Amino acid sequence: MFGNTLLAEKTRKNQIIFLNKRNINDKIVERAADQAFNASVGIGKKGFFIINIELPASEYDVNIHPTKREVKFKDEDKIYKSVYSAIKTSLLNKEFLGDSSQEEITNKSNYINNEFNFLTNHFGTKKDDYSEKIKADIELINRENDRKIEYKFVGILFKTYIIIELNNEMYLIDQHAAHERILYEQIRANYKDNLNNNSQLTLIPELVNVTNKEFEFVKNNIELFTNIGFELEPFGNNTIKISGFPDIEYRKKINNREMFLDILDEMTGNIRSNFKTVEERFIATVACKAAVKAGMDLTAVEVDSLIQRLLKLQNPYTCPHGRPTTVKFKKNEILNL
Repeated sequence: MFGNTLLAEKTRKNQIIFLNKRNINDKIVERAADQAFNASVGIGKKGFFIINIELPASEYDVNIHPTKREVKFKDEDKIYKSVYSAIKTSLLNKEFLGDSSQEEITNKSNYINNEFNFLTNHFGTKKDDYSEKIKADIELINRENDRKIEYKFVGILFKTYIIIELNNEMYLIDQHAAHERILYEQIRANYKDNLNNNSQLTLIPELVNVTNKEFEFVKNNIELFTNIGFELEPFGNNTIKISGFPDIEYRKKINNREMFLDILDEMTGNIRSNFKTVEERFIATVACKAAVKAGMDLTAVEVDSLIQRLLKLQNPYTCPHGRPTTVKFKKNEILNL
């Protein structure tokens, strides 16, 4: 049983593990759960679950701790992936914007396996060594069957929440969280495939002054920036020359210089994160800083593009930091206010 992500807590008090119906504690299961709930619950929170693992006695050892509350699994990798896949499947098999058809909530295994490999594989591997594994990454982030919905566009509240009416229900779509999820999936796929055509060159290179710490971070992570779409190089003391920025939609609404500085500020700051690796955190940070912000005006055409692109994703439910992209209100709930 896996709980609604809104039930997440700061402690593991709502995480219960059984092995053949006997209550245990296990770090492998906990780490797999944390990774599966990653980007679905808030930073620093633990998802709710009750899980019973059934295995033959030959597959684990209960004699590693006097209380026998801890065990040693024979195949820890298999346990890790099984728990991760079970939780992730549960999280992704949800209704989204009026859709509850079984056709739309199945066939998630390829996406889940792809995401698992992304989160657990080493990023230093040369492209030729894993090209067969990732050649369909861009397709895997999308749903098996694209779905276009007919909705009534009501308006935008506080220049932040897109309001639509659909099937006697009202939805508030967080324009920043929605665009952030779209960009995260897009940037991550580009990063894995080492695409070199995702950069928009500038007519005149920008020289950006940074702190000592930020300068060292850029120097030590040039490949990270390049794979995301930045064209840059150190240029003297604490100065970075930028010749190209990631080529993303709504680019004219974003100040590229400020985006770059915001990325550096977050990556070098002591900020709590639910991401386990520098690569994960960097990609999520770029998506966040490059996404449209609260308070930015979107046209009706831009709103429709955002909604239709969000619908195509296998995981449209939250931004990479766990914030919901949509909130639903039923007609009766509104009438009874």
